[in-house]
Amino acid sequence: MTCCARNSNSEASRKHAKRPSRFELGFVIIPRKVSIDASAASWIIEDNRAFYAFLKRELGLPRADACLRVLGGDAVKKLAAALSA
Repeated sequence: MTCCARNSNSEASRKHAKRPSRFELGFVIIPRKVSIDASAASWIIEDNRAFYAFLKRELGLPRADACLRVLGGDAVKKLAAALSA
């Protein structure tokens, strides 16, 4: 098998792979990939809320509201729990 054939297969599988939801990305995938204390959950969520509020206000990002909804409510508790696992 050539290198190009491997790349073609991986490109095809990426096209058909399911994109993670905002929730899954923020509360499942990222916590598995980073080593950070659960006590940091509050500032991570607050910084992300500020970032998406900026993107909505200054750039009119259409998906900002959906991102802000994911970061609302009990997002800090969910992220802290995910980082503790």
